[in-house]
Amino acid sequence: ARSTSTGILSSFSIMYLALLSDVFGVSESYIARLFKVNKGSTVSEYVNGVKIAAACDRLTADHTPIGKISDSLGFYNAYYFSRVFKKIVGVTPSQFRRNAREIL
Repeated sequence: ARSTSTGILSSFSIMYLALLSDVFGVSESYIARLFKVNKGSTVSEYVNGVKIAAACDRLTADHTPIGKISDSLGFYNAYYFSRVFKKIVGVTPSQFRRNAREIL
């Protein structure tokens, strides 16, 4: 089961671009460029950032297996989740969890 907010966010970001494109009569790529100019990241980078923030909360809050956290956040698989997590946070999800436990 995917997390409601992040699962919807992934689907919504795709529909959002299409809807704004239709409403304003411009291309989805133009809307995506405006998003990047205003937010400083692409729509998918933004969505992944929100998902990874949720993952950080889950990794420190409980002992849910990383694969289940990955699934609940709507990632294709745990390997891809770990790659995205490391790219954003700088360490793997397991290292993050281990570091958080050492601090507490």
